[in-house]
Amino acid sequence: MPDEVVPVNTHGANALYARAAAAISPRAAYELGATGKTTTVSVGQTMRFSGSSDRASTINVRGAIVNNGTIDITGISLTPYQPASITGSGTINLRNVQLNGYTRNPTSYSLFLVSGQTINMENSSLAVRGGMTNTTINLKGSNNYIAFNFQSGPVNLKIRGFSQGDVLYVWNGNGSNSFSYDPATGILTITQLTKTIRLDIGLGYDRNAFSNADSYNGNKGVTYTRAAPCFLPGTLIATPNGERSVETLRPGDLVTVLRGESREAVPIVAVHEGEQTPNPLLAECWSNHPVRVCAHAFGEGAPHRDLRLTPEHCLYLQGRCVPARMLVNKNSVIYETGSAPYRYYNLELERHEVLFANGLPVESYLPAQPNPAEERTTSEGAQASRAALIPLPIDVTPPFVASLYARYGHIAPLSRQRDPRDPRAAGLCMSTEHGHVLPPRFTGGTKVAFGLPADTRTVILHARCFIPAVDIGAFIDDRRTLGVLVGRITLTDDQGTRDIVVHLDDEALEGWHPRDTSACRWTSGAAFIPLPFPVGPHGGTMMITILDSAPCPLGTTRFPAHLAAA
Repeated sequence: MPDEVVPVNTHGANALYARAAAAISPRAAYELGATGKTTTVSVGQTMRFSGSSDRASTINVRGAIVNNGTIDITGISLTPYQPASITGSGTINLRNVQLNGYTRNPTSYSLFLVSGQTINMENSSLAVRGGMTNTTINLKGSNNYIAFNFQSGPVNLKIRGFSQGDVLYVWNGNGSNSFSYDPATGILTITQLTKTIRLDIGLGYDRNAFSNADSYNGNKGVTYTRAAPCFLPGTLIATPNGERSVETLRPGDLVTVLRGESREAVPIVAVHEGEQTPNPLLAECWSNHPVRVCAHAFGEGAPHRDLRLTPEHCLYLQGRCVPARMLVNKNSVIYETGSAPYRYYNLELERHEVLFANGLPVESYLPAQPNPAEERTTSEGAQASRAALIPLPIDVTPPFVASLYARYGHIAPLSRQRDPRDPRAAGLCMSTEHGHVLPPRFTGGTKVAFGLPADTRTVILHARCFIPAVDIGAFIDDRRTLGVLVGRITLTDDQGTRDIVVHLDDEALEGWHPRDTSACRWTSGAAFIPLPFPVGPHGGTMMITILDSAPCPLGTTRFPAHLAAA
């Protein structure tokens, strides 16, 4: 016998309440709301739908829906009819909910206008056509997809729990989204052609850990390549009634925080959780392996037992926050290598606070900072309230982090020598579009010369790569894969000597990192250098100034024998 169908397109709210707990049967299309009418879900009321995500099992969203209660949807596709809207101050739970047709097509949008809602997504896809205002989206797990298919940007939209496997996509025709993240505000800016939206995803993300990810029909959205800063199961969090495992805590429970020299009890606002799968093929600093802080690593009882957390989670040491990954010393703070998936949890409080995890001071979830524009237009009392939300100080400068190694008796992992001015051990060579491989000629100092064949139009500069956080030390907050730092490039041929500046002018040039300064730029190992003109008939010489390069392993010479005589 099939489940009872909830006829949500009734003419009044009372008829809706009578069947609020019923579930709809799969393999059919159902109506949520009615065209030209208002449907209300009141506080304390729950509307539940369940089915299977395929073309037949859909919910058509119509009319004006005022949701102050809960709409719980599992395994169904959503299809809105303009100008359908969902307003109010309620909650929408989406579990295994997909776009109509079970694809990630952003034109198969699932909602039209949304305002005032808290949307909890788990393994679900959501595409919004009209707009979103005063809405919070909480992502659980690591397989959620949100497409924005409207012209104007969202207003006061917060996305929380965004992590590896989740995808955000701005639709404005075919192509890949470009993106940038501001670590000071927690704003992720996504652009597709002429459309730009700014999303508040929260603070604490690594601006270098975002990348493009598949969206629909070859187009690319934006994902994050790391887990959000969190605790692993079994972590003991201090509360006024003793320690409790993090996975047992719920919103409203009290936890103990450090404020100045005193300890206070504050309530949990939200619990964020998800799942992460490490990638053992990547360098440890990018692999998403959890970090294990061994018992007493930072003094007696700090922590009192081994503490496991995600690499980005900050420890609170000497009045400042430092990511756990920057304290890895291969002794008392280590990566737990392996490929088994793990769950993680974090606790959001009213503001960024210092918790105690296994007795060690650590940060709570880092909420977004106030909007500076709002601060300028609100009362002094409101501004003072917002000032309390300013996050704890985070310090990732090498001198401070290195001082922690010394203070706590850790050996700073200085694994490489630095001699950045000599390019002879950088493993340099050059190739052309015709397949020629060109060896370097070292002229002394920082300059390297390459002889180019006639009619060469594009060259690729190859160099041995390194990751500063791995090859210099974890206390260096730079996990880019770097080749060499290139300054001036000149080409001399039959037409004389001319400057090549494409590496400084073209931000999208393949094989180059974004510029740190206007006069130089790092390669990522294989850097393209297209020439504005072909090399003359008698060939030419390209001269490249190398300002920095990979360090040498300790105990080895900076000058390999076969290059020492060059």
